[in-house]
Amino acid sequence: MVEKQIDVFNPHLNEDSGIKDHKKSYVEQKGISQLKPAITYIHTNYSEKLKLNELAKICNMSESSFCALFKKVYSKSAYQYVLSYRISMASIDLTEGFKKLETVAIDNGFPTLSCFVRKFKDEMKAPQRQWAENHAQRPSS
Repeated sequence: MVEKQIDVFNPHLNEDSGIKDHKKSYVEQKGISQLKPAITYIHTNYSEKLKLNELAKICNMSESSFCALFKKVYSKSAYQYVLSYRISMASIDLTEGFKKLETVAIDNGFPTLSCFVRKFKDEMKAPQRQWAENHAQRPSS
C-alpha cells in the first residue's frame, strides 16, 4: 500500500505548489512558518468539513490576513489548496484500486460522488475512471 504523503512545508518540493521562484523571499519563509499550523490541520483533517475561520484561528490570524498570506505563499486560495490536496489523496486511493468510487469520494472529504467526479475532472483533466486506469499500480512480474 502506498503511504499518502506530500511535503507541504516546503512548497518548492511540490511542482504545482504555486511558488514559482526557488529562492523564497523572507516574507514567503515567514509566511510558510505562520501557515504551518493550518497546513498540518488540513493534512490531518482533509476528509472533514474545514472552515476558513478555523484555519485562520489556528494560525492566530484574522480571516482576511490568513487569506492574503495563504494566497501570497501558495499562489492559490486556501479553498483551492484543500481541494487540490483532497484530489491528490483521492488519486492515491484510485491507483490502489481497492475502494469503490463512492468510498474514495467520502473518505477524501467530498460530500457527494457527483461533486467528487466534477472536481476531479476539473483538476486532473480526465474523468476519474480513465485517470485511474492510466495510473493504476500494476503488480510486479
